[in-house]
Amino acid sequence: LMTLPECTVSSDTSITSVVVVKFGGSALTVKDKMETVSPERMSEAVAMIRQHMEEQREVKDPERKTQLAIVHGAGSFGHFQARKYNLSKGVNGHSESIYGAALCRQSVTKLGHIFVEKLLKANVPAVSVSPFPSTILKDRTLSIEGALNCTKGILDAGFIPVIHGDVTLDSERGFTILSGDKIIESLCRSLKPMRAVFITDVRGIYDRPPHENGARILESLRIDRDSGEMHNGIELKTTKAKHDVTGGIRAKLKSAIRIVKDHGIEVFIGKVGTPEAQDALRSLDVGGTSPTEISGYNKCEGNGGGSQKSSNMNSGGTWLRSHHDV
Repeated sequence: LMTLPECTVSSDTSITSVVVVKFGGSALTVKDKMETVSPERMSEAVAMIRQHMEEQREVKDPERKTQLAIVHGAGSFGHFQARKYNLSKGVNGHSESIYGAALCRQSVTKLGHIFVEKLLKANVPAVSVSPFPSTILKDRTLSIEGALNCTKGILDAGFIPVIHGDVTLDSERGFTILSGDKIIESLCRSLKPMRAVFITDVRGIYDRPPHENGARILESLRIDRDSGEMHNGIELKTTKAKHDVTGGIRAKLKSAIRIVKDHGIEVFIGKVGTPEAQDALRSLDVGGTSPTEISGYNKCEGNGGGSQKSSNMNSGGTWLRSHHDV
C-alpha cells in the first residue's frame, strides 16, 4: 500500500530547495473587471512555471534543484463579492453574509481551477489546494494551518501545489478572508524556503503608483528591528483597487518585510514574464538590476542617516534582503 504524505511539518524542518512563489491577482486577472482573466499575463505565468520545470530536469546536482510552492491571489475573482458583503470583517451568523461568503468561495475556486487547468495543459503536475475548511483563523489571524501543512508532503510526492487565497472559517468571526499574503508568510515559517517571490504586473516596488510621472523603483529600505516599521526617508504613495479587500500593494510590502525580518528569507518582487522574475525561481545567487536592501536597526542606534535609493522605470525588479545578506 502507498504511504500517504504526512500533513504536518516539524518545527526543525529546513528545506533549502524550495522557492515559494505568490502570483498576485494582478499577475493573472484584470482586476477592475469582475471575474476576468488576463490571457496574456496568465500565459506568461504558466510559461514561467513550465520553463522552470523543464530547466530543473537538466539540473544534475541535487543541491542546485529547486521546487516551487505556488500561491495565488484572487484578483477580480472573489474581491468584488468580498467587498459587497464586507467579508473581511467576518460574517457572525448573518444569513446575507454567509451567502456572500459562499459566492466568494465559488469565485476564488473558479480562478484556481482555470489556473491549474492551464498548468496541466502545459504538462505541469499542478494540484489545487484549498485552505477552506481545514485552515482556521482566529480573529483574522492564522490559528490552525490545516491544508497548508500538507504542502511539504505534496512537494515530496512530486506535485506542484497551487494554493489560492480563500474565504475560510474564523473561530470568532464565523468566516473571513485568508489572503495569499498570509498564506505565503505561513509557508515561509513552515518550509523555510530559500526565497520568496512575489509576482505582480509591475517591475517592483515604486515610491508612488508606477503610472504616475517620476515613479521610481525603490532600492533601499530601512526598518525598525523592533516594530518592523519602514523608515525610508520619504512617504510611500500607494493606491489599491476599490474592491481590493486584502490591502493593496502596501499590505504586500509589509508581508514581504515580515518575511525578511522574522525569517531571514530573501524576497524578490517583480513582473510576470520578465527574465528577472524567471531568474528568481532558480537556485542561483541572483539579484535584480535594482536590488532593494532592507537594513534593520534598533531605535537606540538611530536611522544611520540612510537615504532612500531608487532607480528608473527600466529596472528589473525589487530585492529585499536582511542586512547581513547584502
